[in-house]
Parts: sequence; C-alpha cells; structure tokens
Amino acid sequence: MCRWEEAVSLSRNIDFYQFLEQNALQSPPGCKNLIFLPCLIGERCPHTDTYAKGAFIGLTNKHNNNDMLRSTIEGIVYNLKQILEIIMSLDKTLVCKEIILSGGEVLTDLWYQILSDIFQLTVKKVNIEKVATAYGAAFLAGVGCNIFRNIKDVKNLIKVEKEFFPNKNYKLIYENLYRIYKSLYPLLRETNVKLHIL
Repeated sequence: MCRWEEAVSLSRNIDFYQFLEQNALQSPPGCKNLIFLPCLIGERCPHTDTYAKGAFIGLTNKHNNNDMLRSTIEGIVYNLKQILEIIMSLDKTLVCKEIILSGGEVLTDLWYQILSDIFQLTVKKVNIEKVATAYGAAFLAGVGCNIFRNIKDVKNLIKVEKEFFPNKNYKLIYENLYRIYKSLYPLLRETNVKLHIL
C-alpha cells in the first residue's frame, strides 16, 4: 500500500508520513462520503470477529488516492469512537471531556485534528509521544515502588505540546457518516464469512 507515495517521498527526500498527510489534506472532511472499514486482520474491538474484513464503502470515480488516504484515517477514528461508546455504556458515570494522546511518528497533526473533529473534543498532544508505552510502564512501576505517591504525581511530568480543537462546521458531516459506519459491520458480516470460507 502507498508504494507510489513511498517512492515519491524517497525521491524528494521528505518524510513519508508528512507526505501522506500533505496528500490527505487535499481531501475534504468526510472524503466525499467515502467510508473505510479498518478490519484488515479481523477485528477484536468493538466486534470480536476473525472474519471481519476491511472495505471502502461508497467508492466512485469521483474519488482519488487522497480521498482514500484521508478516509483510512477517518475510519480508524470512527472505530476508536465506537470503542469509547462501548466503554462509556458500561459505566454511565463516565464522561469524556478531552483526549490526551501519545503515539509514534505515524500520528501527524492531521490525525490529531481528525480525532478532535470526529469526537468533537479537545485533543492534547503530549511530550512523550514516541516512547509513551515505556514511559507508562515506568510511571506505574514508580507508583508501585513508592517513587511517586500516586498517578496524580506522574501527571505533572507529562507536558502538553499542542492542542487541537474541534471544528463545529464538521460536526454534522461526521455524525452522519459515523452513523452509517456503525451500520456497516452487521450488514457485511455474512458476506465476510462467505468470503473467508471460499
């Protein structure tokens, strides 16, 4: 996947993920009503289904590579939103007020902004993005060994580098597409099983 983009980024000596972001930015929010299902190796959450398959739904001749790139990001974020909804349904007292996010080099500013726009929440990028897992393990070990009194002490070590705020103009676009996104898994489940056993 993205072999052309990889070759171009190498020939121009620019970062591959930044180049993908530049291309995806050429597509509008909602990608002209193109939806990506990110179940490329089955699915564990929000559905436990080894037969689940990835798909682009709504693909027409008006779409291009940039739309597919952005749609891929949006589909992954829809999936994360569905997982959060399941978690919150298990405890009605839970309220998500903001997202604090860390991750590797794949997460460009466009990822953070799409998260903010789809969730309609502020997203905060923190200073430990490339080694977040190691930091998390070290922080928890520090609490367990009494180096820190509790998790709140650890919170002071994490600094917000950048904040992303939801664009209200995209709220309805993403709400409508997200509703369709959630309806697709049940509609395609039987087809995916048939494809698996062929």
